Formats: sequence, structure tokens, C-alpha cells
Amino acid sequence: MKSDHLIACNMPTTVGYFTDLHARYDTPEGRTDDFRISMLAKLEEIGEIWKSHGVQLVLFGGDLFHTPDPARSMEHDVMHILKSWQLPIVAVVGSHDYFGYQIKTLKRTSVGIFEKAGILQLVDSTHGYGLNNVWVCGTPHSYTLLDDLKNFYVPRHSPVMFQIQLMHGDIVHAPVPWPHVTIAQVKTESDLVLCGHVHSGWSSPHSSLVNGHRITFINPGSIGRLENTGVERIPRVCIFEVADNMTFKTEYVQLAKALKHPFRIHERQPEESTIPDISRLFHLIETTEVDVVDVKKQLPIVAREAGFSEQVVSKAFEFLEEQT
Repeated sequence: MKSDHLIACNMPTTVGYFTDLHARYDTPEGRTDDFRISMLAKLEEIGEIWKSHGVQLVLFGGDLFHTPDPARSMEHDVMHILKSWQLPIVAVVGSHDYFGYQIKTLKRTSVGIFEKAGILQLVDSTHGYGLNNVWVCGTPHSYTLLDDLKNFYVPRHSPVMFQIQLMHGDIVHAPVPWPHVTIAQVKTESDLVLCGHVHSGWSSPHSSLVNGHRITFINPGSIGRLENTGVERIPRVCIFEVADNMTFKTEYVQLAKALKHPFRIHERQPEESTIPDISRLFHLIETTEVDVVDVKKQLPIVAREAGFSEQVVSKAFEFLEEQT
């Protein structure tokens, strides 16, 4: 993230967006497919979607790999496909893209190497990327991201460019009983905020009004499905057509080759007395659209504020882990 890139002119721009690939060599225990092969096939299909829709710029919302230092063969395969797109790729740092929540560790991560090799470019609040009438900035993940709402603010780069802000963090459209920020709390001068990290995504765009300026928020959900909740969700990407008057149209495109249900059916049942509470907790996770992995980190908060006993919460996640 050393310098800005700008190719500006007054013309429409077609932008593609996807997030949270979580590519990994091994397969999560609960999945019935070869996760590595599935993720590479998805990348291939995404490239076909970019081509068929005339995409000129690709944006990524973070968590390219499931770990900062994946198997070299996986790294090689992902790099090969991304290069085959022959498109500029702009990304923001996700929670799985670096070590110990320290940005300085990027130089020894796959994402850092990809940036150095010119495969993608990372953006933040001070370094962006411009193409035609679009300016892209970012709010990368950080350990203290939720501590101060000022962390989400990015000033207007240009009055004549449509500003897109990539954001990786616990951004939700309705309050949940663990640390988060709602879209209504986000103050920024960007026109469109593309979110990642919350794997379930949102079924449709949301918006808020800040000092008379309307901000649209979109999260299409993760490409990689790691947890056996919301299994009916089919991974998808977004296509944006930004007109020369800075208006835009949005289109969601589902991945046609994604499995309808890639998870193993869980046969063992929990104790009968805890089934209602466990089912209620699973429903809470799905309806509040929060990543299971993040919920697990907040078990004491969930147990206290959502009205579940710690025993029920622990048992629920024990079953989740057996499936994922």
C-alpha cells in the first residue's frame, strides 16, 4: 500500500466484486467435496462471469486464503487463475490475511507477496486506486477496528469520481449481542461500501443517509462456505455498472457450478432436552447474519445477552464443529 494508482476519464465503468474465498488445501471435516478443487473451480467460474459481463475492474473484500501462509501449491494455483483474468484486482486486508493482527507481517504472507508481484493492489483510507470514473479506497481489518467509529471514515477523494470503499469487519445491518458496528453508525464520504467478513452476507443492499449523502452497503456473502449454517445460500458475486453521472446499477450473479449442499448430513442428535435451545441459537446465527467463527469467539457474550446458558452454547458449537 505504497502509492495511489489513477487512470481517470469520464466514462462508464463495470466493476466486479467478491469476498471471503478462504482458499485452503485441506477440506473442512463436514464438507463432502474436495474444498481445494471447489474453490479453484469457483475462481475459474468467477473469471468467466467477469468476461461475460465486460468487467473492467475486480474488487475483493478480504480473506483470500484461510491462513496467511497457505500451502505453496494452493498459493500457486490461485495466483495462476487470478493472473488469467487479465484484470486489475484491488483488495483490502482481511482477518485471515495477516499474522497476529499486525499489518507489518504482510511482507511474509501470501497476500503481501501477491501485492509485491503485482497480482493485486491493497487499498486503505489513504492509498486508493482509480479507474475511469471510479475511485476505490479501503478499511482493512484490524484488532481495534470496532473501538472507534472514526476508523470507518474515508474522505471524498474527488467530487467527480464514484467512491467505493472496501470494508472487512463485523458490519451488520441490525444490532447483535456481540461487538459490531451497524451500517447506521458508519460515517464516511464514500458512495458505496462493499463489506466482507460476515460470511452469510445480506440478501439485498442496505443504505443510510449521512448529512444528506446516501451510502449504499452491500455484502454478497462469502465464496467459501466453511460452516454448516445457512446451507441454502449459494455463493455469488456482484456486478456494478457505474455511469458517468455517478449513478450505478447492481446485479447479483450466483455461481452456477457451486454445490447446492456441500455439507455432510449430521446423524447424531443432541440430548432431547437441549434441542429447542440449540435450534433457537442456530436460528439466531442465521437471522442475524453473523459468521459462526466470530460468534464462537464471543460465547460468554452470547450466553449472557442472548439468554442462553453457557452449557447450551457450548453444546451447540460442539455440534457445529463436528459438521465443519
